[in-house]
Amino acid sequence: MPTHSEGNRQELTGSGRGQAAQRRLNRPKDKDDLLQQLTEQGPFQEYRDVLVFAAALGWHKDRNAPLGVRGEPIRWEVATNRRGTELLVNMIAAVESGDPEILATDRFDERLDIFERYANGGLEVLRRILAADPRPPVDVILGLVQGLCRSAAEGETIDLSSAADSLEF
Repeated sequence: MPTHSEGNRQELTGSGRGQAAQRRLNRPKDKDDLLQQLTEQGPFQEYRDVLVFAAALGWHKDRNAPLGVRGEPIRWEVATNRRGTELLVNMIAAVESGDPEILATDRFDERLDIFERYANGGLEVLRRILAADPRPPVDVILGLVQGLCRSAAEGETIDLSSAADSLEF
């Protein structure tokens, strides 16, 4: 029997026992080489970590791309084993759609599709950056993150208030 917090998590995410076994985070097959490169030579331990970073980068760069042929999917339970992953999926989907109802349990697949498109777009951005920079992938990613942090510190802010206003219930 789930605890109170587990029950709330299942209610909020739609990860009830029957549905959770079916849920998968898809990855683009045409980016398998990049995923492998970033886990073997880069700062990431697992493909799910690359996909989460890529989705955030894709969102930041306003780049999303539909998945073509899909590689082997990642089980949802594995994909969300890192704190904040599910929250990022939900935030990107809610802001992208402008519809707070997308957070409903029965619209999980729609949220995941949006997240996967941004992850794919972010992977395209990463591929382009890595192709143009001769440094090891870990150094390129570190430089990218440091550049984003510097931009934020220098006053470039991201205004989420308008996005939050559009999501009021």
